[in-house]
Amino acid sequence: MKIQNGGKLNYPYFKLPDLTEKQEFPSIEPIHFEEDDESILSSKQLLADVNLPKEFIVLWTDCHFWVVFDYRNTKDNPPVLYVFENYSAEEFTWEFVRIADSFDNFLKQLFRVPPFDPKQLKGSYGQK
Repeated sequence: MKIQNGGKLNYPYFKLPDLTEKQEFPSIEPIHFEEDDESILSSKQLLADVNLPKEFIVLWTDCHFWVVFDYRNTKDNPPVLYVFENYSAEEFTWEFVRIADSFDNFLKQLFRVPPFDPKQLKGSYGQK
């Protein structure tokens, strides 16, 4: 944050515990003081709008999926959670999945997917 202040990530994917499907974490919200721009500093308002705990600090959201610091039980080095909407119950609820015990551990889990290389396809692909 001291160097870039948020932005797009070179390693924008992570996996949730016990799942093989990758999740995207395309960017980190910046820190700025403009009133109408989303920022880590606007976390309280974003969280209040969707009834999530005020002790979260939002790293990224599209308002259906969230990556947050969880300060509910600590004041230092919080765990990182993935928060998502769960519509499988009778009433809509938020689900919380702990991704990592710290931000450093979370960063170590991030990866990128290599771009598609058409040279890797067999010459007869799609032909009989």
